[in-house]
Amino acid sequence: MLDEACERDEHRAPQKIHLEENIMKVVITGATGFIGRNLADKLARNGAEIVCLTRQYSGKDKNCSPYQIRRVSYQDIQLLADAIHDADYIFHVAGLTRGRTWEEYEHANISATKNLLQAVCLSKANIRRFIYVSSQTAAGPTMGDKPTDENDEPNPIPDDWYGTSKLMAEKVVKQYQNQIPVTIIRPPAVYGPYDRNFLGLFKTVCRYHVMPVIFPPTREFTIVHVFDLINGIKLAAFSEKSQSRIYFIGGQNISYSTFIDAFERAIQHRIHRLYLPSFVAKIAGELGEIKWTLTGRSTILCRRKIRDLLQPRWICSWSAAERDLGYHPEIELVEGIRQTIKWYREAGWI
Repeated sequence: MLDEACERDEHRAPQKIHLEENIMKVVITGATGFIGRNLADKLARNGAEIVCLTRQYSGKDKNCSPYQIRRVSYQDIQLLADAIHDADYIFHVAGLTRGRTWEEYEHANISATKNLLQAVCLSKANIRRFIYVSSQTAAGPTMGDKPTDENDEPNPIPDDWYGTSKLMAEKVVKQYQNQIPVTIIRPPAVYGPYDRNFLGLFKTVCRYHVMPVIFPPTREFTIVHVFDLINGIKLAAFSEKSQSRIYFIGGQNISYSTFIDAFERAIQHRIHRLYLPSFVAKIAGELGEIKWTLTGRSTILCRRKIRDLLQPRWICSWSAAERDLGYHPEIELVEGIRQTIKWYREAGWI
């Protein structure tokens, strides 16, 4: 059930979005991470006042510099309400992508989302839009001949706690759509500045000119540069058409072979394909799990990630975003790879 504060405001009309206002207060969760930090930088350049919600004792506050920081516990609804009481827009980007148990995913992705929405109701904040950044994994891999779109029934991979938790969080957001103006965004694979998921691959390619291939190179997936994703998120936040809607925001639907070719053009060097049987990839995923257990540090090379990579297709359609929001990806893959490599080098990451 929805909390009592929302029930009392059940007939409150959604607020209109006034684009002519130059300064808006934006609250972002997950601004210490990849997508959230890029979103904060983009909106700040557009004149927004940025407030970053960070978890108490997270130790990552420095990643939000130079923005205002408000420390919260996602289990303390009153503290959350106090932190977002003056927000015009809330972008809920924070979430757990690597966990060992279902309870961790439920706590971080479902309960935290519900509590944040309850806090909006409790605070009586005049929210113009609540944007929830979900994931393509909530929809699941592509099963038919056409790219997955927003009208397809979600079907996350069985036992994929991440995709399942993101889908359940989407359902929580929808429960509040008559009380709070909400929009859900499903990004596919994302790369660009501040990203650590693709970092290991970029390092390997740039240093050794080798790229591992653990499945047929013809397998397809959707990828988007983070700058295009941020543009799509921004368009969705400021559009009245997007209220109570879900949107995929993609960049290009490509094969893995095309991805490697783009890398070769970006670095102007031949890349050697290191073909690995699927059972070798699965063993690598299990070794990653063992390392995770021994060190206590999460790793991108784990059982879930290998399982995702071995799916036949991960392609989606963003035609709804093009139609409703005027969204069009602008960063071509080769140029996006060049820009990302340049950023990694300047940041000292490779």
